[in-house]
Amino acid sequence: MIPVSDKVFLVESHKAEHPYCNCLLINDEVRVLIDNSCGRKKASSLANSGIDILINSHFHIDHTMNNDLFVDSQVWAHELDAPAIRDPIVGMEMAGFFEYQHDEIAYSFIDSHRMKPGKVNKYIVDGEVLDLGSTKIKVLHAPGHTPGHCVFWADDLEMLFSVDITLSAQGPWIANSCSRISDYISTIKMCQSLHPKIVIPGHDDIITENIPERFSDFLAKLFLDVEKVLLELKTPLTFSQLVDKQLFWGKGWIPYREFFLFFEETTIANHLTYLIEQNLVKHVDGIYFRC
Repeated sequence: MIPVSDKVFLVESHKAEHPYCNCLLINDEVRVLIDNSCGRKKASSLANSGIDILINSHFHIDHTMNNDLFVDSQVWAHELDAPAIRDPIVGMEMAGFFEYQHDEIAYSFIDSHRMKPGKVNKYIVDGEVLDLGSTKIKVLHAPGHTPGHCVFWADDLEMLFSVDITLSAQGPWIANSCSRISDYISTIKMCQSLHPKIVIPGHDDIITENIPERFSDFLAKLFLDVEKVLLELKTPLTFSQLVDKQLFWGKGWIPYREFFLFFEETTIANHLTYLIEQNLVKHVDGIYFRC
């Protein structure tokens, strides 16, 4: 664990064990762990150490993998993602597997990741301040990645646990049916407006340098991807024709073709939704074309 303060610790992800994420431990009068996919052994040790509250930042398995270990902890999550934590089938529905006729992959994914129904005891709310003793953590609803995705702000440390606002070079991950580009844009701008001095992303190292630029670059990558789809529509195309261009996930189509095909479908669909919202693209009789 990496100390951020005397009470706050980054629990690094065990990258050899998939799926994984960074987690945040607040070791105060109330002991809180935010997310838990830091490796099964490490998560078990944390659960046995006495965690009062486990917070799931959102429903994705790479953040909720070890919920079942925390039998004696309260589990908190945002209301919009709670149904998917309580029922893996709902999570597959929200992701879009059934919408795009990838039912077999959905059920195989549930089995291979031993996903089980889980509890959610309380809903976290945007703007809620968690008083954990000497540590105060503010919940910030940060949708776009998922509807109920949340980030966490410690004002006295000027620290943002940004979860899947990763600030990575790959840009925002919007490969679920429930992802929304317009929400993601607002979320990035909201996080940047906090002017954090420390950013702890869910899947990388702590960021302490060039933070404003990292946010700007992350947002710019999203707009570049939007422009990529718009440029393809210089000629009107069907949805299938756009998907076949493999603009986003093409390199992953072999050997897991159907899985990455699904990601391509949802990513393209989300870009088209945003372009239509912005009155840049129209959809008539199955054809997408620029306005």
